[in-house]
Amino acid sequence: MGGPLCAGDVDAVSALLSDTEDVLFVGTDPDEEWFSRDQVEQVMRRQFEEMGGQFSFRILDVIAWTEGTVGWAYATMQHDMEPEPLSLRATAVYHLEKGLWKMVQSLLSVPATNVETLGFELTTSVDLVAQAVDVERPDLSQVSPDGTVTVLFTDIEGSTERNAVLGDREWMLLLRRHHDLIREQVAANSGFEVKSMGDGFMLAFSSARRAIQCAMDIQRAIDKEPDLEVRVRAGLHAGEAVRVGDDFYGGVVNMAARVAGSAIGGQILVSDLVKGLVEASGEFAFDPPLEADLKGFSGMHRLHPVAL
Repeated sequence: MGGPLCAGDVDAVSALLSDTEDVLFVGTDPDEEWFSRDQVEQVMRRQFEEMGGQFSFRILDVIAWTEGTVGWAYATMQHDMEPEPLSLRATAVYHLEKGLWKMVQSLLSVPATNVETLGFELTTSVDLVAQAVDVERPDLSQVSPDGTVTVLFTDIEGSTERNAVLGDREWMLLLRRHHDLIREQVAANSGFEVKSMGDGFMLAFSSARRAIQCAMDIQRAIDKEPDLEVRVRAGLHAGEAVRVGDDFYGGVVNMAARVAGSAIGGQILVSDLVKGLVEASGEFAFDPPLEADLKGFSGMHRLHPVAL
């Protein structure tokens, strides 16, 4: 993850297109739907001219699969735009032609939350874990004797679609390895597994530093497993653990879950409070903050992506 900045030119992109005429490209604008190779190339060349002849972007992550002469891929990118970088996601379908993989279909999109597009949140694995913990109210005194706990939620981006692609048996094998990797990093960072359901985890730590380090170690461990082919989202918040009452389980836990739900695959987001707890040490770096509308919490909230 976090690949170098790349400069693209229209000839290089054109060379990736299938030699057949049946090519489909869908862009981020509602009118960007192109249904033939000639149309795709003509529009692409004009758009490149409008953007100064090239574009620069950072490839954050790529996952790809092949079967016979067909391949498909998913990538996240960051476009260097002013005044703020633009996050992008792309999927592509490839066909093996004369020994080269050529694109026959591609979809480019700008990530948006369900609140932005649907007007409401959809349930995720993280939500299910948070709801279960709110009912069970586990005693977290063993995590932090002084009562301050940093909560880390993680889950797999696009887990339902990934399960459908792999089938139940392969998905369960993948989940087992995913769980093992997370638990290895939790143990290495003196964390505590509060709850896990499906592909979602709630973890607790006695310090924000250990929690962030664990989240980073999880991302790096998964990135080193090319056969795992999953992208994990992570979110952190901190507060005083209260054994009885709603202050902790209804507030801190739910906030951490919402922060995690605002992340994209491969990303770690922390709340303002967590960033404030660690920034004096200078141990961690952060990318430009994001403004998010978190379900159940009034106003806009500033979230900070951890630089990996």
